[in-house]
Amino acid sequence: MVMLALAVSACSSDAYDTGDGSLSYMRADFVKAFADHDGKFTAAITDDDLSLTLQPAIAAGWSAPDTVCRALLYYDAARLPESAVEATVRPVAIGRVIMPKVIDRQAVAAGLPTDPVVMETAWRSKNHKYINLGLQLKTGTTDGNVAAQAIGWVYTGSTTLDGGAQRHSFMLAHSQNGVPQYYSTPLYVSLALDELPVKLGDGDEIEVSVNTYKGVVSRTFQP
Repeated sequence: MVMLALAVSACSSDAYDTGDGSLSYMRADFVKAFADHDGKFTAAITDDDLSLTLQPAIAAGWSAPDTVCRALLYYDAARLPESAVEATVRPVAIGRVIMPKVIDRQAVAAGLPTDPVVMETAWRSKNHKYINLGLQLKTGTTDGNVAAQAIGWVYTGSTTLDGGAQRHSFMLAHSQNGVPQYYSTPLYVSLALDELPVKLGDGDEIEVSVNTYKGVVSRTFQP
C-alpha cells in the first residue's frame, strides 16, 4: 500500500503564481505525467487523450526522476485550441493522485485494513483507462509529529453475471495508522484498468467498494 503523510496541501508547486489575469483561463485535468532526469514534469497526457508539452517544466516535492505519475495538473489554457489533440501549455500547479498497485486478496495473510474515509465522488475517465475516487481523509498531528496513513487497492474476487460476463470486485484498503482525526484533507485515488490482475472481457463490470463513515459504498462501472 502507499504510505501518505497528509500534513501538506494536496496540490502544490514552486511554479504557482498569483495576481495574473491569465489564471482566469486555468484548467484542471487528471493526467499521466512524465518526469525528466531532474524530477521535473515536462509532458502529460490528459484523460481526454490530449498530449501536453509543459513549458516551463514544473517541479513537485513528491516527484522522482525519470518516472511516470498519475497527477492533477492545473495549467493556463488561454491559447489552447478547442479541437487540439496536442499543445504546449504553461503549467500552474501539479498535485499527486494516488494510484496503488492492486493486491490479490488471496495473497494477503492478515486482515484488510478498512478504516473509514469520506467518499465524495467516483467516476470512470473519459478514455476508459482509470476509475477515480474523490475522498476526504481525516488527519492531524500529535506532539508535532506527522504519522503516515496507508491506501491500497485489493482485488476481492469475480462473479459471473447473466450472459456469462464477469463482475470484478475491488476494495479500497485504508489504514488510519493511529493518525488523529482532527480535520479533513482531500485526496484523489485512481485504479488503472490496464494494470488489473484479471483480464477484462466483453460485458464485464468493475465494482469498487469503499468503507465510509456511513458504511460500505459500492459503485459499478463498465470498463
